[in-house]
Amino acid sequence: SYFASNDLPVTVGLVVDSSGSMGPKRAEVNAAALSFIHDSNPHDEMFVVNFNDRVYFGLPPEVAFSDQVPQLVEALGNTPNQGRTTLYDALAAALEHLELGKQDKKTLVVISDGGDNASRHSLPQVLAQLQASRATLFAIGLFDPDDPDGNPKVLKRLAAVSGGEAYFPTSVEEVPELCRRIAEEIRKRYSLGFVPARSGAQAARHDLKVEAWAPDGRKLKVHARQSYFLPALTAERTTMTGGKP
Repeated sequence: SYFASNDLPVTVGLVVDSSGSMGPKRAEVNAAALSFIHDSNPHDEMFVVNFNDRVYFGLPPEVAFSDQVPQLVEALGNTPNQGRTTLYDALAAALEHLELGKQDKKTLVVISDGGDNASRHSLPQVLAQLQASRATLFAIGLFDPDDPDGNPKVLKRLAAVSGGEAYFPTSVEEVPELCRRIAEEIRKRYSLGFVPARSGAQAARHDLKVEAWAPDGRKLKVHARQSYFLPALTAERTTMTGGKP
């Protein structure tokens, strides 16, 4: 029912690890995030979530989103690197904030060097929240080989269910190029729409598989959501479906 490949503005949340272990890497990570901002659509509405023992929104309380580079740079640098890692809490807060955005396409870009060792939310809770949203998640995992909390499988799973991708550079120097690649991928994404068949009025989870082939018959690798939730029909919507005013 719908197809588009336009470079349209999106709502983007930058979710950046500010735990103590990120201290030596934070300058390079901030520079990489800045390269992402510069290579994104200039009309994107962005926000920043920093997390350590707690979750912090980087922009001022009265500013939900911004497209101003100086303001976003300040938002990236106003949280000290200390404490433990509340990745799941940060993702839950960022997903909730995404819903306030006015753009149809919504994205999270997560940069972290570890798993999670301090959140109140669990991974299943965050996965359910992500599946129920329209967000695509891209992750950059900066894992130390001897980090007991490191769990790249978590970032891979979060990215896969949302139609995004997880990257695991061997050094922090690779992060700026990865951020530029993610910005380019966001700007070149296709949008596909279809009308699903209903088996009832209740909410239901539907599996989704998107396949594509090149003109020469080669099967292409597609990054797309693996499932979606079809919301329940309310009494009002049920009446309209029946053809009444």
